[in-house]
Parts: sequence; C-alpha cells; structure tokens
Amino acid sequence: MKEKLQRCWPEICLAVGILFFAFRELGTFPTIWEDEGLFSIVARSVAEGNGYALPILHESWPFPYILAVGPTVILPVALSIALFGWSVAAARIPMAIYLLLTTIVFYRFTERVSDKWNARWATLLLVTFSAFVNTGKPVLGEIPGFFFLALGLFFLAKNSSGKNSIIGGLLIGLSVVTKLTYGIIFPALVVAWIVAAFQKKWKEVKSLTVTGVMSGLVFLAWRVVESTSRGGFLAELEQYAFAEGGTSFFNVLREYPEQIVRFQYAYFSVLFILFCIGLWSKRRALGPVFWIVATFVILGILYFLNGPGWYRHLLPAHLVLLPFVPLGLRVILTKKFAVGMLLFFAAAQGWWQFTHRGATRITEVDGAIEVLMAEYQETDMVIFSPEVFSQLPRNPHWIFLTRELLNRNDPQFRALPLTQDRHCLPEFRKISYIDQEALGDRIHPVHKRYVFITPPVSCL
Repeated sequence: MKEKLQRCWPEICLAVGILFFAFRELGTFPTIWEDEGLFSIVARSVAEGNGYALPILHESWPFPYILAVGPTVILPVALSIALFGWSVAAARIPMAIYLLLTTIVFYRFTERVSDKWNARWATLLLVTFSAFVNTGKPVLGEIPGFFFLALGLFFLAKNSSGKNSIIGGLLIGLSVVTKLTYGIIFPALVVAWIVAAFQKKWKEVKSLTVTGVMSGLVFLAWRVVESTSRGGFLAELEQYAFAEGGTSFFNVLREYPEQIVRFQYAYFSVLFILFCIGLWSKRRALGPVFWIVATFVILGILYFLNGPGWYRHLLPAHLVLLPFVPLGLRVILTKKFAVGMLLFFAAAQGWWQFTHRGATRITEVDGAIEVLMAEYQETDMVIFSPEVFSQLPRNPHWIFLTRELLNRNDPQFRALPLTQDRHCLPEFRKISYIDQEALGDRIHPVHKRYVFITPPVSCL
C-alpha cells in the first residue's frame, strides 16, 4: 500500500489541487453573471415544480433553445437546489463535481493517447488553468460539454469496435446537447470520415459512420423536444455560429485586433504550436482521432475569431489541445528542459488562479438585491438582469425578460412587448455609467451600475 501511494503521489497532488480550486469560495468566486443567472432561473423553475421553462414577461417558454445548454446542465443543478434550497453555492455543487469528473476523464484520455508522464503534466496544466476553473464552477455549459466530449474521444481512441463507436457517438452527441458550441465536432467527424475514405480504411469509415449517426441522433432527439414549444432554431443556430446575426465574419481581427496581442492569447499561441508538434508526433497511433482533434481545434479557433473576443469562446479549443502540449515540448526539448517549461507554465497559471485573477469578486449583485428587497417589493417592474432575478424570491410585481430576445429577429418574439415603450413598465437593469447619462431623469440609481428606469413619456 505504501509503495502504491509513493507511485501515485503526482495523481494525489493533482486531486488535492482540483478539489481545492473547485470548492474554494464556491458561492462567491467567480461572482454570478448573466448566463449563469439565466440557466439558474430555468433550473430553479424545475426544482420548484414549475417545469423546464424560462419566464418571459407573463409567459413561460418550455425547453427554450435560446439557452444553448441542455438538461445535462439544468437538471443536476435543479436536483441540487431541490435538495439544499436555493443559493449560488448549492447551484454550483454539480458544476464542481463536473470539474472533478472532467479532470479524471482528461487524465485517462491523455494517458490512452500517450503515456502516464504526459497525462500527469497535461492534467497539471488543466487543473491550474484559471479559465477551466472559473468557467467550470459557475452554472455554465463549457466544462460539462467537454466532459462528455473527452469521454467520447476516450472510447474512440480505445479501438474501432462497434461498441466503442456507439458509446463514443452517444457521448459526443451529449456534449453538443450540453453546450451547443461543441457542435463543431460534427464537421470534425466529417473530415475524419473523408480522410479515412480517401485512404480506403473501411473499418475506420464504418466506425466513424456509426459514431456520427449516433451523435447526430442524440442531438436531434433533444432538438425535437425543444421544437415542441417554439420554432426558430435554425435562425438561432446562424446567430450562434456566426455571431451578431451572421455579419461578424472574423470579428476579432476586424474590430478588436489588439486582443490578439494580450498575453492570454500569446500564451495560447505558444500552446497551439506545441500542440501541433505533439499531435503530429502521434499521428500514426491516433488513427481518426488525429483528424477529429486537429479539425476541432482549428474550428474552435475560427469560432473565437468570429465572435466578440471572449476567452470563453476559445476555451473548448484550449481544452482539447492540452493533452498534446507536453508531448510537443518533449519532442523539441530534452526531458529536463521540458519539465522546467511545464513547471513554469503550471506555476504561473496556479498563481494566477490562487490570487483570484481571471474572474471578478465584485459584489454589485448582492447590493442590488438588498435594495430591491428593502425598497421595491411593491413596485411593478421588468427585471432584465438574470443574475439578480435568479436569486430573488417570487414576487407577482416582478417579471423577467432577457435582453437576449431583443437581439433576435424571430417574428414570434417581435410579437411580444419586449421594449419599454411597448410594455410601459419600469425596468431594472445594469447599465454603464456613460449610458446612464443618456437616459437623463428617467434613471433612478439602485446600486452602482444597477438602476431603475421609468417608462418614456410616450407611455403616459
């Protein structure tokens, strides 16, 4: 037993590290923000017996596709809320568990495609990575989606048997259901299929066909459920895939080129080069997984470049390339220098995460909730801040509207009184101080950037 513990001490240290980062200040860091609030509203609705639905003004939208996350995110959170009552920490318990499970699956996948040395170092880069932890703890879909994707790739890398192809396909389909961003795995599977067919590797073609069909069926099954309440998913998919209604092609390069020179993206560029070297060194052993991983990372980078420049959009590509980074270093450097570089990367990442960088601890939300509870409980209003509404008690005077709907061109949404000049109710929002000045005396400060906005004169 003692000898076994001595052999496994790196894994024990990794387990302690992810346990610490996953549960440290679970309910307070990072602070709750819009998407987490939106998903928590639906999870809380399930927990309170009101169904899998999003409240929109006086309506309820069952199975809303606008979330771009699925039941693998919402239902575990709902169960936790039902068991422990509502709190940010209770909602995040399943997410912390996803972090732990993802770390285990990541380690096993990396060990399968390389060796234990590489698995240990790649997992160290994972658990010290602030974007992994800070995106994984909140109620979001990126890390749960990556959990299912990595588990699916683990089965595909095992061998090309029919059983593994079926299981891998089911898991890959669940990753897309969990977070729509992972839909880029479908064209990655197509590329791998084309390469296998061109090389006349018919066993791989058969395996990839089974995987693709199974993953597609899982995704389509959930789409059928979502479409029972409201159509319009294709328009949503266009906006989600191409950003800003499909008009922002290479938006980051055109609008925010300064983003690319920030140190986070410079660091990613270094990792990407090492990934290319490491992945190429394993090309013969990986089989179709080589083309799946390579295409997924490239498409993930393109998806990021097409958006507003948030690192969260680059995260799936970053996570998928990590298993091959230590391999790349070991190819171009001696083992001693490779270890030194990996220690430097991990130490810098760990310090960044340990000192609460990469996310905010601002308590604006708590202050706004206190003022609403003390002064506005009898005031009719439309609340536009999901991070606030998700934590408020149910009140017939308070109704919810997500600003996401204001960006949609769907005629079903245009029929609703989404704007203030149509519903003519006071609004509660978070607005920058500059934008507050433009609204003049209609603005009534609540707490910092959170304000109460009276209707325009036209409503009178």
